Amino acid sequence: MPLSISISATGLEGMSAKLDTMSNAVDDLSPIAPKLAEIVRDKHLNPLFKSEPSTLIGGQVWGGVYHAPLSRATLLMHPRRRTGQIHIDTGRLWRGAVTEGGEGNRYDVDGTEFTYELTDERAPALQAMRPILFWHKSLRIAMTEAIVTYLLQIWNQ
Repeated sequence: MPLSISISATGLEGMSAKLDTMSNAVDDLSPIAPKLAEIVRDKHLNPLFKSEPSTLIGGQVWGGVYHAPLSRATLLMHPRRRTGQIHIDTGRLWRGAVTEGGEGNRYDVDGTEFTYELTDERAPALQAMRPILFWHKSLRIAMTEAIVTYLLQIWNQ
């Protein structure tokens, strides 16, 4: 007598509906956009600003990027900035960027694309000199975990 094994696959119609739901969810990040914005603010911007080095010496910030000290000319023009930290010595950019609800930031979702931006008019120039928004390992992990958690919640509905 031959040895045999059999597999019975039933209930696949339910699986197909779940896969369709998942496919639609992947095409629209808007339901988790507030969570993604919270991650950028709490897992990137807050630690970044807290790690800012002295305006006099510069140094490495959260995420591994180097921020150069303020220029001698800037420090001569604004002597009170000698005792501060880069990007937070005046407080304006920092307060706007990390305020919940984001008076100094906004996000947008277009299908699968999530965009986060600082609305302070100085942000583009500051970004060019000393990056504020950039990808690093911790941020990638946190964003990926949020998206995977979202997809698992949809799967388990």
